[in-house]
Amino acid sequence: MIDEIGARYRLTDGQRLTVLNEKKRIYEQEEQGIKIVPGAIEFVRWAAQHHRLALATSATPRNRMTNLNRLGIANLFEVTVDLGDVSESKPSPEIYLTATSRLGLLPSQMPGGRRLSDGSPFRQACRMPRFGHDSNLRSP
Repeated sequence: MIDEIGARYRLTDGQRLTVLNEKKRIYEQEEQGIKIVPGAIEFVRWAAQHHRLALATSATPRNRMTNLNRLGIANLFEVTVDLGDVSESKPSPEIYLTATSRLGLLPSQMPGGRRLSDGSPFRQACRMPRFGHDSNLRSP
């Protein structure tokens, strides 16, 4: 997203890097204060007992690993895909296609898997739930 904003406002590479570094600093400073949506962890634990789980996240590898470990659910996902694994971020379908492939499935084996023009409809059509943390919820 920073690249798109940078292009829109004609930021230099140096300015974009400054914005990215500041975003990273703020996130790392605030991440311990992010509250989890009530029931999300319990749902993941339940789902892992009944389904093969894959996580497709727009997080960096560091943020994905840090948060999944902090929540105690890192080992519940058979497959994880993050920004370190793809060349295009969401809403590109690349991240979902990568997760599907790592599960050993073809997109056509997923419900609605032929709708690949946009990641969100692909996720929705495949009944891939979106849940987790809400950055608007902060610890007191």
